Amino acid sequence: AGVAVKCLDKSATSVEIPSGVTEIGEYAFSGCTSLASVVIPDGVEKIGDWAFGGCKSLASVEFGGTKAQWEAMKKGDDWNKGVSAKSVKCADGESAL
Repeated sequence: AGVAVKCLDKSATSVEIPSGVTEIGEYAFSGCTSLASVVIPDGVEKIGDWAFGGCKSLASVEFGGTKAQWEAMKKGDDWNKGVSAKSVKCADGESAL
């Protein structure tokens, strides 16, 4: 039961969140302007406020679970503020971001 608290490499272009993480903390990747793609494992149940806020290059979001799991996930205020991606690729198709 881990929490991803912050991006260690602000210049990273892609991030794969490790399995075992259940929550992406508030502001975890906020301001990572180079981040273009992120892979979120199906165990994540919550994304905090502004977790990906200001990630203006983020065009690809993949989630290991189903669309139903994505839609059921708790997401904080403005978690995707400024993100260019409009949808997330789930195991069984695409869902709105």
